Amino acid sequence: MPALRAAEEALKNITSKDVTLVKTVNVPNPDTRMVMSAVCVLLDVAPLRKMNPETQKKETDYWPSAQKMMNSGHFLNDLLQYDKDSIDEKKIKALKPFLENPKFNRESLIPISPVIANIGSWAIAMDKYYHVNLIVVPKRASLKIAQAEYDVVAGELRVKQAALKEIMDKVNKMKRDLQDLKDELSDLEAQLEDCKQRLIKAESLINSLSKEKSRWLDLSKELAVDLINLTGDVLISAGMIAYLGAFNSVYRDDVAAQWVKLSSEKKIPNSGSFSLKRVLGNPVEIRTWNL
Repeated sequence: MPALRAAEEALKNITSKDVTLVKTVNVPNPDTRMVMSAVCVLLDVAPLRKMNPETQKKETDYWPSAQKMMNSGHFLNDLLQYDKDSIDEKKIKALKPFLENPKFNRESLIPISPVIANIGSWAIAMDKYYHVNLIVVPKRASLKIAQAEYDVVAGELRVKQAALKEIMDKVNKMKRDLQDLKDELSDLEAQLEDCKQRLIKAESLINSLSKEKSRWLDLSKELAVDLINLTGDVLISAGMIAYLGAFNSVYRDDVAAQWVKLSSEKKIPNSGSFSLKRVLGNPVEIRTWNL
């Protein structure tokens, strides 16, 4: 409240010497008496009641009480430390006649005394504070209630937020688990596809090998026969190499035919028709001779 702060700052400029100058006046200016009477009302300082010789009626006089108040030694501190929130309607009603005086304002009081003007500004500020407080106090009460309700709601919100965080943590974990499962599924699908391709290749290989089966069976039979005939064939081959290398092929073939016949007569197994190439030859190596 700017007026209150300004009044308090003005009070700080008043010295004990200023107060002494005011309180030592026996017959004060009416405006000085008016201001100090208002201060007495605010500080709960009772006036004196004495008989007016002219009217023969008792009248209230705040000035002697104000002088005692200023003699206390802590007058200025009482003003600065005044409990503004203790002002009640009774004090305001008692203060009203003084404040309604057209001269009760800083501009009118400055020419009389700057000290009285500052004290008067303080009294005016107290009156304004009371009326402002009439509006502020209910609002403060409402604010307090609203703050309490807010605290309850905020507490419930924190509980809900904590519960939500717990749920979100679970959801995020489930999302991570789901992603892990998707990754695992993708890996398994890749493995499945690889197995399918291998099966296709295996089937192709099996099909290819199945075509060779008959050829292998025939070859197996031929090898069985060759194994039986191996003795005679090798015997003839040895004779061919040992004795007939120097002769021409016609002669060698003729001699080989005689040896085959002789082996058969001697019951030595043989192929029946001799071929050195077939018995001792390597088809792969022989093929290279023709390249």
